[in-house]
Amino acid sequence: MNQSEELQKFGFLYVPDLLSSGDVDYFKDLADKYHGDYSKFHNEVTEIVSKIAVKIKTILGDNIYFTGNFEFRSESLMHPYAAHHDAKGALPLSTNIKEIVEKLSTNFRDEFKVDSYDYPVIRIAIYLDDFSINSGATKMYPGSHRKNHLLSPFGLFNLFTFKLNKIFHPFQKSINPKITPGGAVFFNARTYHSGQFVKYRLFPNVSLPNFFDDIIKFIRYRFPITKSFLEKYIIYPFIPARRSIFLDFCYDSVISSIYQADRFFCGNSGLSEVLNDNFCANFYCATDIKILPPYVIRKYVDVMIHKGVIAP
Repeated sequence: MNQSEELQKFGFLYVPDLLSSGDVDYFKDLADKYHGDYSKFHNEVTEIVSKIAVKIKTILGDNIYFTGNFEFRSESLMHPYAAHHDAKGALPLSTNIKEIVEKLSTNFRDEFKVDSYDYPVIRIAIYLDDFSINSGATKMYPGSHRKNHLLSPFGLFNLFTFKLNKIFHPFQKSINPKITPGGAVFFNARTYHSGQFVKYRLFPNVSLPNFFDDIIKFIRYRFPITKSFLEKYIIYPFIPARRSIFLDFCYDSVISSIYQADRFFCGNSGLSEVLNDNFCANFYCATDIKILPPYVIRKYVDVMIHKGVIAP
């Protein structure tokens, strides 16, 4: 099974050494310096993608696009994360959005199915710290991109029709990838995952359900006096600030454009330069990867200008 097939089957793929050790040190310094101010990193996005473009296209194929959505993170740990996926069901901005998108695509209702096995957005999480000997990276649930949450309408339907293998629940099998600095997790945006896994000293290669991780994190977070005992005898320590880079790639699809627009408008680190034709052309020259044309974003902006909501 090659890497592309593994990603398709399990919904995620761990790729070691996506960035070199020198690049890791460079981006660590940037993450620490500009923590929380993503605008400082726009020039570095092209640089990062150019360094990993060959590996990306080897795994995802030549017809892959960059959505323009990215995050440089240097974040504190120690709060619970429920298992979730990052697929976007609808833009939570205006009732006009759905109407706009429906007009763009006559087969919108047929294509836009959140339970699709082939959700067209792939997220790449590049980690700059060592999580082979620490807690705090992302717990992944193999095959969950082809399942529906037990409490969702699709999940309940599968339950009542006895399609139990298509139901996701938080106690299903999970994996804590052994991530070293510069390593990356490629995952389908529909793959369920939870942030900041706990690595246990007694069984470091076992991933417990997120429920148990959250108990440990709650105790550690709410009662700091327990830190020394927990991290010496029970769990591997958490890194004070998890530094990582998230980049979103996709295949050409209405769903991809909705995802792109959702991230763009909702303050989720959308790259404003996707509307700049010169930037997109230079990005393509440097990386050999095109930026997904932002036609949903442009259509929304045009409608808002026409309505007088925003200035031309």
